[in-house]
Amino acid sequence: MNYKLPTRNEIEHIHKTVLNSPLLRLMTFSYLVSRYIHIKLGGRLSWLRNYALIWLVANDGSMTPSQLARILLQSNHDITRLVTGLEKDGLVMREHSIEDRRIVNIKVTQSGLNNLMQIIENKKPVEEKVMSCLDKSEIENLRIIIRKLRTVLIKNN
Repeated sequence: MNYKLPTRNEIEHIHKTVLNSPLLRLMTFSYLVSRYIHIKLGGRLSWLRNYALIWLVANDGSMTPSQLARILLQSNHDITRLVTGLEKDGLVMREHSIEDRRIVNIKVTQSGLNNLMQIIENKKPVEEKVMSCLDKSEIENLRIIIRKLRTVLIKNN
């Protein structure tokens, strides 16, 4: 095959475009952080499973599958598979609403809560290393920025 290589100017232009795009830089950085943590914790984590548990806990331990799908930006089908796996592992349970039997709530179990606490404990040294270059005000600013971005993503889904 005969490939045409881009010119140095074309490469520099794209590089500058990427550097000037906060969203592209955020995407690259979030992937890097996710991979770093995954590697440092021995590849034992499924982020989607953990995010589901985190969101359940953040919502008083219970959500409908549709709510979970909306927050995790997943299809209802994918959430059904995810919940089935979590339920099989004893981390969540499905429970029909007393008011309307058609409504199913996903509830975190004690085992799910214990699992999440173990993850939180295991990530502490990794978190300390990753965040060591930031001072307290920078960490608080990062929290504020993440909260704002998350709110926009969830509202627009």
